[in-house]
Amino acid sequence: MKSMSTILSLVTSLLLLTACAHSPIPQLSVESDEPLTLEQTAEWAQIDLANALETGLEEVTIIEAREVVWSDGAVGCPRPEGFYTQALVEGYLVVLSHDGDETYYHSSRGQKPFLCPPDRRVPPILMDQTIY
Repeated sequence: MKSMSTILSLVTSLLLLTACAHSPIPQLSVESDEPLTLEQTAEWAQIDLANALETGLEEVTIIEAREVVWSDGAVGCPRPEGFYTQALVEGYLVVLSHDGDETYYHSSRGQKPFLCPPDRRVPPILMDQTIY
């Protein structure tokens, strides 16, 4: 019986490795104590959208990536039931394009970006450096 469970374990491991080997989208690796830069934030958003759409990275274009100041802790994407700090928050705005559709990612400075749906998007109060 031990050999059957060992074989099953090996087959499962091989299937997982095969699935990972065929992933066309790279993964972004950042140390947990190291904040993301604007460039890393844009790349992270591009990878996240490509993964979500199950498409190649080359199919997702970075239209805009810039440093911004959000009006509060909602980082430009408030939820109706949310409560947020009422302080200015430095962060990033990344605009991506796929098949003619624009997708917006928001983040506070150094944090992983998140997709902000159109019905919740609030523009930043200040915009600074654009890298794209």
